[in-house]
Amino acid sequence: MLKTDNFFVQFEIDNVLFTETFRLAYRTEEYKKYWLDGILDKSHCHYQQAQMEAAKALGERKRWIKIVTLFKTVEG
Repeated sequence: MLKTDNFFVQFEIDNVLFTETFRLAYRTEEYKKYWLDGILDKSHCHYQQAQMEAAKALGERKRWIKIVTLFKTVEG
């Protein structure tokens, strides 16, 4: 069964912080942990994917974006 969670990704461009929300769909807790760890590992393809999505949303160049942290949103 597919589950979803919402997360905030905080990233930095030229020392200015931005926050973007993304939805993660996953089947197992192990996959969720792998994906989230990947976002914070600069050499991982998930980091680069999150960077690309943020760059596209902001009309910025990917190489300027540095992901700082990641945190779960509070469901209302």
